[in-house]
Amino acid sequence: MLDVFMGDLSQIKLVDVLRLLFAEGKTGKLILTKGNDAGEIYVENGAVTHASSKANSGEEALFTMMTWMIGKFSFAPGALSEEKSVEIGTNQLLEEGEKRIEEWEHIREVIPSMNVVFRLVGHNGPNDINLKSAEWNILTQVDAMRSVGEISKALNLDEFDVAKTLYKLCSEGLVEVVEKLETPSKKMMGREFFKKIDGELAKALGPIASVIVDDQIAEMGEQRDAFPQNKAAELVEAVSSEIADEGKRIRFQRSMLEVLRDL
Repeated sequence: MLDVFMGDLSQIKLVDVLRLLFAEGKTGKLILTKGNDAGEIYVENGAVTHASSKANSGEEALFTMMTWMIGKFSFAPGALSEEKSVEIGTNQLLEEGEKRIEEWEHIREVIPSMNVVFRLVGHNGPNDINLKSAEWNILTQVDAMRSVGEISKALNLDEFDVAKTLYKLCSEGLVEVVEKLETPSKKMMGREFFKKIDGELAKALGPIASVIVDDQIAEMGEQRDAFPQNKAAELVEAVSSEIADEGKRIRFQRSMLEVLRDL
């Protein structure tokens, strides 16, 4: 293999490029670009020592770049990094990378790009809902307007993790792909919504519930009598974080999810 080489990720997977560098014990820097995204991977005697992208660094940055099916790469021999962000052995990294690629192929059947938009499914969705905190955080961003990529940026999360969660939520019937983007809603929330959120939160926290809701509304720069509908899920997520008891928090989230489905 030439010391300096470059190529297209649509022709050769990154995991195969790394496997080649590992087999030949190369030292240097692999530079990757995909549209506005870019990343670097350093190898020393074939072993990956450091990886970074615009979003993060270390193993997660590496695994994210391994799912890039398009883009360009070039290898600069001899370059070393003082930073050592990758501690997992290269063989293990390659195995995990292969798993991610296989998983991504399934996800792409529903989410072919980061521009896909989801919306909540109405009452014909499942009633037995038990979401993890991370899943709930992502679900509250689903508003029939934000794309997968926009949700990822808003939450400062890896695109693969967001796509994986939305794929799971879609498989479980909680969200569905928007075939035609809806016009951003300027509707305001009515009294019934706040009566519901106050009441459900009071079941978990007592009389202080309405005070917590008001404080959070103020932090969001809004008012009860003119609270925008497209911020309702964000408000629910914010006040639910005040519930320390996991069981009560899940019951609150389940109840409010039913309300959000009706919006």
